[in-house]
Amino acid sequence: TTIVSNNTIENLKTFSTSASVQTLASLVGIGVSSFSNSQTISGNTIRNLIDSNTSVYSGIAHGIFASGGLNTITNNTIDGIYTRSSGASTTTSAAMQGLTVSSNTTGQVITGNTIRNLSIMPIVPASTQTYGLYVSSAAGVTVNDNIISNLNSNSSSTNTLINSSLIGLAYGAS
Repeated sequence: TTIVSNNTIENLKTFSTSASVQTLASLVGIGVSSFSNSQTISGNTIRNLIDSNTSVYSGIAHGIFASGGLNTITNNTIDGIYTRSSGASTTTSAAMQGLTVSSNTTGQVITGNTIRNLSIMPIVPASTQTYGLYVSSAAGVTVNDNIISNLNSNSSSTNTLINSSLIGLAYGAS
């Protein structure tokens, strides 16, 4: 079992030019990865994460990213993530992700989290994607009582549904 609780992560700033995938993102508040353990992420505050690169790049910004295992993610606050990424990937590789869970394990629980003030403003127009909360998991997922607000995107994307440019909450079966 992995427990990450009651931490404050704030005022992180990078000028990264990372072209990355989800677990190698250019800016991450909390990242937890396990293929067999249960993971609890609760009561954390993540605020003011800034990726202020001035060149065109395709990095990923995460408030919380949990990969694999059985995840219980409750009562966290993610407030204020800003990136200039031009990354055009979607779902778990989207350029801006407030809280993302990617696991093939049944029974994920994501409740009582607050996700707000996420902004993606690429240097040049790009088909970027922003998720407030994204869950890619097997069946049996509980997602409730989360607050997602003030998501901002300057995307040129014409994608629709789960691949739209700006999505508050999305679930994709893995």
